[in-house]
Amino acid sequence: MDLSRTNIYPLSEENLQALLTYYVPYYPKGNLKRLNNEIKSFKLTLKELEYSLQKIIPLIPIICERLNTIPTQSNILDYSIETFLIEELNETEADQDRLAVIETLKNSAGIIESYENSLSVRRKLFTVSNWN
Repeated sequence: MDLSRTNIYPLSEENLQALLTYYVPYYPKGNLKRLNNEIKSFKLTLKELEYSLQKIIPLIPIICERLNTIPTQSNILDYSIETFLIEELNETEADQDRLAVIETLKNSAGIIESYENSLSVRRKLFTVSNWN
């Protein structure tokens, strides 16, 4: 049986909160209901969210500095999604300050990928065989 396409940890508010509590436990919670609906619209998996959280953790001080406040868990996750998982942001709907923070995060993380490359990486990374 090929398990590489099986989603054994479904995206739910409970699983999302568990993920955030594990990776960013000392930050205030936030509005998970809104974020969960947004994540579902992007068809992201819990494993992809875990990947983005792992990548954003070293960059959280940049977020704090740019926002001049302590971000919530859901805000950190939102920045990680927009920085590491979504190639094309709708710049007409996004706040210019937010776009500037995301650009700073991408530059700080050294992200220079084409859309095609990010899709191929996404297919390779998120399989059951690569979880360990």
